[in-house]
Amino acid sequence: MFGIGAAVVAAIGLTIYGISKGTPPSRKKVQADLAAMKADLKTLAEHLIPWNAKERELLSYNQTHSEVKKGRTIIARGIFTSIYEEPLIAYSYKRYPQERENALFIARSSNRSFLYRIKADAATIYMNNQLVGLYENGVLKNSKEQILAKADFKSMKENIEIWVEGKSMGAVANPSNPSAINIRAFDILDSSMSNRQESIFLAVAILEILRISLKS
Repeated sequence: MFGIGAAVVAAIGLTIYGISKGTPPSRKKVQADLAAMKADLKTLAEHLIPWNAKERELLSYNQTHSEVKKGRTIIARGIFTSIYEEPLIAYSYKRYPQERENALFIARSSNRSFLYRIKADAATIYMNNQLVGLYENGVLKNSKEQILAKADFKSMKENIEIWVEGKSMGAVANPSNPSAINIRAFDILDSSMSNRQESIFLAVAILEILRISLKS
């Protein structure tokens, strides 16, 4: 009798453990979610103003059209604005109910679109439907394992310094309270960065901005 009871308890325990960890979404489910998120983002993106170097300097943690739903599944959407409340980057995020992060994240400025497929500590990044590379443990590598960018979480007290192809391009501000009014998203930007350097910088920076924002 004791043996049967122990087996039942063990089975229930394993079932609860499996539920708490969550079941990975199927490929079909992810594709369906991605299509819905893209449709939603298309509507948000209609509000965006043209992106340029000046607006890059002014990007903030301020948001409009912001919605966050936190449960077993986390859903967030909104538009990051400038410090003057100009709409600059629209985004949509969905985290599936698993112990480690398993999520979709898409973001758009007026001239770039980014897609992030996040699994645990790694994110596969696409820009304008082209593969950028894999971002893992603060390092972005392309398909040839060449380092495109590094995020330095230690050199600055609050900020995340981002290096692109061996050169510091600037930092993502990591304030203690990102929901405060007019907190700029970037600090110490290299105004001479090329279009390619900016694309790689943003591929990393936008993901880190979202992560900081979701913690607030």
